[in-house]
Amino acid sequence: MPPGMGRLLIKCLLMIKFTLLLIVAVSIQSFGRGFAQDNISLSLEKAHLKKAFKAIEEQGVFRFVYKDEILPRERRIDIHVYNRPLDEVLDKILEHTTLTYRRLNGNLIVITTNQDPAKEAPVFSVLITGKVTDGKGEPLAGVTVVEKGTTNGVTTKDDGVFAMNVSTADATLVFSYIGFATQEIKLENGRTSVTIQMMASNSNMQEVIVVGYGQTRKSLVTGSISSVRSEQLATVSSTRVDQALQGRTAGVVVLPTSGQPGAGLNIRIRGASSNRNSNPLYIIDGVRAGGIEYLDPSEIASIDILKDAASAAIYGAEGSNGVIIITTKTGKRNSSDVTYSGQYSQQSLKDGFINMMNAQQYQQYLQEAGVAGAPTPADVALIGNGTNWLKEVMQTAPQQHHSLQFSGGTDRSNYLVSGSLFTQEGIVGGDKARFNRYTVRFNGEHKVKPWLTIGNRLSYSHHKRRAISDNNEFGS
Repeated sequence: MPPGMGRLLIKCLLMIKFTLLLIVAVSIQSFGRGFAQDNISLSLEKAHLKKAFKAIEEQGVFRFVYKDEILPRERRIDIHVYNRPLDEVLDKILEHTTLTYRRLNGNLIVITTNQDPAKEAPVFSVLITGKVTDGKGEPLAGVTVVEKGTTNGVTTKDDGVFAMNVSTADATLVFSYIGFATQEIKLENGRTSVTIQMMASNSNMQEVIVVGYGQTRKSLVTGSISSVRSEQLATVSSTRVDQALQGRTAGVVVLPTSGQPGAGLNIRIRGASSNRNSNPLYIIDGVRAGGIEYLDPSEIASIDILKDAASAAIYGAEGSNGVIIITTKTGKRNSSDVTYSGQYSQQSLKDGFINMMNAQQYQQYLQEAGVAGAPTPADVALIGNGTNWLKEVMQTAPQQHHSLQFSGGTDRSNYLVSGSLFTQEGIVGGDKARFNRYTVRFNGEHKVKPWLTIGNRLSYSHHKRRAISDNNEFGS
């Protein structure tokens, strides 16, 4: 086993062990929430039915769909239950009313009337349920669903689900939402469930972007905002995030300071500055950062670069050199994904990069230049062609990168646990010029209330760099 490989293997195993512990903790928490999800606790006095339904929804499992006009306005209930089954709680809430309920897909509760048809035949008798998503499969809330030719309609909830009664089994539903093309679906062959994907509209609506202390049309600042997405970062082999910006953002100059492993880069967005340095301001997940060398490219969801003074005005003088806004990845709703990426490569200098003079040619050069004490051809004949020191110094150096991610989420929560390992040796100096980086990240969010979301962005990074003297004619 090569020197140092044992320590590297131990560090890698420790990182994987830590990641697995985080995953087990998240799974146990999710299992605990799902184990008692059918049990409800309520304590209400003189409460309207709508308030009771909302109190159950706030416990994070069930969703209610109903029409406001079917709820009796004068009805008030007193209920005190603890950890009781949902069916038992709903029976108490709806007793002495003409209402009943149906459970769809496990957690969707539809409230309907249960009147005698001989006394009052319902106008809308066919129950239709469905879900509305956007072009990426994400649920859309607030989409208007109307039965064509009537005023009968509902809007979708936060998870994109809706339920409504229509007049006939062959009714036509019209779906409309700002920024999306209106769509119509005709119900046929007894169809009672609808899933629709709405596509963005190609209208000429002016998109508005908040910039600094005001707002303006996107067309006025498009040339001043550049974006790099995670799909673009995945196509390059970069040791640092700033390396991935090279050649991908117009007007941004990214130049390396050295060819050694882990060496930083100079990023110039608005040219040279007079405020002591010309480096841009880094904002990572909304927090100011001093640098981005600790980030692994596999953690990045998007990079936005603000170039002009208007787009960076909110950051004050610190943003005068431009602003780089980085957003890290999070889990997607209603999904569970495991992603691994690995890379191992060899770095070497191309043969014939620089043609060096041999000993005879160097002796002839010194003699023709008139250098005092230059060796004679007889002296050089004793050593032959000499040594090509450039070839002796250069060597083949390994580089490897491994990334493992676990992500997922529900309607209300999402999480991402990731770990990465990167090692690189230099083609000059070997293990005396190397860069190692280990990162672990845990991002999570939970929607406690419709107006309150709690989340975290936790990351641990360990990076170590060894370098030899460079840019020095004598000391290198």
